[in-house]
Amino acid sequence: SFILTPTVLKHFTSGKSGGAVWISHAKTVYVKSSVVLWNKAIMFGGGMYLDFIDNIVLVNTSFKKNIALYDGAGIYVITVFKGIQIISSNFTNNILTQENSSTLLYESTKNEIQQTVNFICFKSKWVILDNVHIDNSESPGILIKFESKPNIYFKNLSLTCPVQRILTTVPNYILNTTYQLY
Repeated sequence: SFILTPTVLKHFTSGKSGGAVWISHAKTVYVKSSVVLWNKAIMFGGGMYLDFIDNIVLVNTSFKKNIALYDGAGIYVITVFKGIQIISSNFTNNILTQENSSTLLYESTKNEIQQTVNFICFKSKWVILDNVHIDNSESPGILIKFESKPNIYFKNLSLTCPVQRILTTVPNYILNTTYQLY
């Protein structure tokens, strides 16, 4: 298990994946009251790169202005055997530095410079996002991406982003969602 509380992880750079944190083969990853800020991964997971984890729990944690080249600027998750809970947490202006249209959920225009994926998950049985705020007002791109189809429960999800990112990337079964559109 990996437990992190409270901690500030900032200005880390990875030559490959996992700008601030790279974790593989752990029973539980538990992060509470932490800030993951201004980290960079040359490939995937600007803030965190997680793989082969039973459970992921993030509580009151902020991911801000992390950078990845290909995918998962905030968090890049490959395989979670049970589930992911993200509660009372924020994702703010995490950016990708290279357009990779083959992995996007919507058709991008050639005028867009950066495609943002704050949170990406390839395989999980279930995902809970409760009281989560995602703000991409400073950087274009998509918000959340799932490569598999887990059981997803969103409650009190707040998004600050253009209309097209909401309509094409967020499932229809979101409860108590507020949108700040521009």
